[in-house]
Amino acid sequence: MKKNTNTPEPQSSVVPRFCEKRLAIAMAKFLPDEEEAWLPGMPVGNLTYELEGGARVTVTEKQDAELDPCGVLMDADVENLCDLDVFSEGSILHHVRKRFKKAEGQGIYTFVGSILVACNPFERFQIYGPEYVEKYKTAAQMNDAMSPHSYAIAATSYERMRQTVKSQSTLISGESGAGKTETTKQVLQYLAAVAGSGKPGELGIAEQILQSNPVLEAFGNAKTLRNDNSSRFGKWMKIDFDVATMKIQGCSIINYLLEKSRVIAQNENERNYHAFYQLIRGATDEEKADFKLLDVDEYPFLNKSGCTTVNGVDDKKEQDDMRKAMDILQYSKEDQKLCFQTLAAVLALGKIQFVQGEQEDSSACSPESESFVVDAARLLGMELEGMTGLKTALTKTFLQVGRGSTTEKFFTVSKAIETCDAFAKAIYGLMFDWLIMKVNQTLFHGETKVHFGCLDIFGFETFAVNSFEQLCINFTNEKLQFHFNEVIFSEEMKLYAAEGVPADKIHFKDNKPCVDLIEMRKPIPGLLALLDEECKLSKGTDLTYLSKCDDKFGKKGEKPYCDYFVKRPQDKETFKVQHFAGPVECRYIFLEKGSCAPRTTPTLRFLQIF
Repeated sequence: MKKNTNTPEPQSSVVPRFCEKRLAIAMAKFLPDEEEAWLPGMPVGNLTYELEGGARVTVTEKQDAELDPCGVLMDADVENLCDLDVFSEGSILHHVRKRFKKAEGQGIYTFVGSILVACNPFERFQIYGPEYVEKYKTAAQMNDAMSPHSYAIAATSYERMRQTVKSQSTLISGESGAGKTETTKQVLQYLAAVAGSGKPGELGIAEQILQSNPVLEAFGNAKTLRNDNSSRFGKWMKIDFDVATMKIQGCSIINYLLEKSRVIAQNENERNYHAFYQLIRGATDEEKADFKLLDVDEYPFLNKSGCTTVNGVDDKKEQDDMRKAMDILQYSKEDQKLCFQTLAAVLALGKIQFVQGEQEDSSACSPESESFVVDAARLLGMELEGMTGLKTALTKTFLQVGRGSTTEKFFTVSKAIETCDAFAKAIYGLMFDWLIMKVNQTLFHGETKVHFGCLDIFGFETFAVNSFEQLCINFTNEKLQFHFNEVIFSEEMKLYAAEGVPADKIHFKDNKPCVDLIEMRKPIPGLLALLDEECKLSKGTDLTYLSKCDDKFGKKGEKPYCDYFVKRPQDKETFKVQHFAGPVECRYIFLEKGSCAPRTTPTLRFLQIF
């Protein structure tokens, strides 16, 4: 193109340079990146873009046409991403990442409409406490705009509940290690500060609710590969409010799906539940002698993962804090002792070894294990049955034959080990349920007209080795995503249609087939239903279970479920589930974890401790 000499050359000034920059931003696009998912690219030539750091990427015309623009607000600090001129996966990640890098934790929160996105900085910032509570309380009462913060969600919900006298709820979800437990505590701290009913200097119900955290975290949290304080259970907290004063009147907690398999085994570099380590390192001399406690490294339930400590965590101090919390929650000294001696009993069960019995296909406790059998029986309060009763429960069962008569059936060594492990898991699970019941006895003071609900559920998980627990946890998140889609997208579109509001159809991936793949019973059984069936078969195995799953949902299986189930023919031990958050490869060992606790008559009697 020939240059037009009649047009004066532009003079160098701030305005042209500013216009050039705005033009470049308007032409910028998000390019895929292996580490960051998406990065903004500034155009520097024909189909060539320069990324942050100076790297250049050249794309084809077809690829270029499919790239999303960055939008004119690419460099702006946007607190609510609904204000963006371009709303895409790349723009969401770019602005959340840019805000996260702000100093002193000022950008770890970002709004997307009424949804709060929180990025875990894995360090504590001075952005919480009374000053911030008052700031968000005042803003909510004045209906002023609020900066993104966990307090903003709590303040908005509480003020709406106060004005409308209608119950509110908050869902806190995210992948493992995202900070859900800490966010839950921040929401509770805000509510306790603005709606606590105790007098100055008194421990009111709000403080008691906060003190439930050290207890539940000790017995329900553990170190995982991704999180030093990972909740291994889900909980629904329902905080009741007095309608007249809008002060907290009480609270009740429902727990879900405690990961009981962690009691007997953990992945490499993970820990068992905190309570075990806290007890061993924080027990008094009297408790150590009474419970016959050994060093952490001497317990098979604790020493096989290669990890017994957490950086920056003092288990003894955590034990002291947990005991103080138990006092505030009105656990008696007898109740507390029962908890600690049950922990010691579980550890003693893990020390029991089994050998071939006198009869064929029978088993017996090894002579070296006699002392641990005695300790476990005593700690579990089995005064009448004692060591003999526990041995019987772990090595044989009783079958009813005919009318009123029974016969003994001995366990093989492998079955005895399995029974002992199942017994330990069942005891721990019952103790945890009992702990929740005791908390509720202190916190719950009757139903009220309005309440604030807070759901803190497991995050999406994928590890090097995934099994039954990850399938259950990820299924829970899959259900939450389905509910999110229904509420945010489907219901909104129905509302627009009903009110005659013109709106483009929102395209989102429907994950209902993935939910059905896991949970459905009819017209065909899903993964969990097939597992139930296999557990009932005397000769059922993990391999036969996976074979049936492959027949139902493999490449030639039922549509559309086969799109979410992947099984490689050459690999008989694993399969993949295509979750909304990504594929997760599950390894077998399902039947052992999907089966119930041992059902021998003596064992059932011992499980009545709680």
